[in-house]
Amino acid sequence: MESGWPRNRSSIPSSPSHLLLAHLLHKEIRLQENVTDISVYVINAWFFGIYSFFHENAEIWGNVISYYVLKETDNGTKIIVPDETLLQCGVNFCGRSPDIANPNLKPPSEEKRYILTDDSSCEDNVKNDKEKPRLSANLLIATFEHMKNRDQLLLIPLSFYCGLADGFYNCDFTKSYIACAWGISQVGHVTICYGVVSAVMDCSSGSLVKWLTRIPVFLLAGLRAPHNVHHPAAVATPVRQLRPLLSFFQECME
Repeated sequence: MESGWPRNRSSIPSSPSHLLLAHLLHKEIRLQENVTDISVYVINAWFFGIYSFFHENAEIWGNVISYYVLKETDNGTKIIVPDETLLQCGVNFCGRSPDIANPNLKPPSEEKRYILTDDSSCEDNVKNDKEKPRLSANLLIATFEHMKNRDQLLLIPLSFYCGLADGFYNCDFTKSYIACAWGISQVGHVTICYGVVSAVMDCSSGSLVKWLTRIPVFLLAGLRAPHNVHHPAAVATPVRQLRPLLSFFQECME
């Protein structure tokens, strides 16, 4: 069984997409700044919040689709996993357990893989009649000149932290806490809650920055996130105690 850590090639498509996103939103923010007297920091939070809302909304529906595609339909047969196997989940999960086979981590069939791939490919192409932007050496030089700004340098550790957090949540957490304990088909339907909360907070980020300013919002997020991830009491819950909560989510989906 392969480890859930992202591969080195995972960042190849991610980095250009985030750069393009920041560039397009920056252009729209500058246009909006010229027609309003609202602070550019508030406009920036609003625009990125709107984008993140639709991004998380897509994650919600994507998780719904993946749940029903990967859902087991073997005449209602319930998979019984021994307690010894479940004890290898959660904080004790090491990525691979050669001595203890876990049926919850059984890979989906090729048919289901193709269905998920086809669903993700059925998207409309975004057409733009405007002139396509050209590559410019001045733009590349201007990008490196931003490194002289202290604020830009301070964003680099934050970018590393966000990347590590995404890798931990999307790979380690979903595999060790959800897939290992309940099955890969339940990953999408449990993480819907994360998408809903993220979408609500994304819509609220602009207003929070406007009324509280950016520093309190960043401090609140920075103080709360490490507690949830690294606090021993938050991750030491036995897997069996999570079953009632997961069953509640399943009833909501039926």
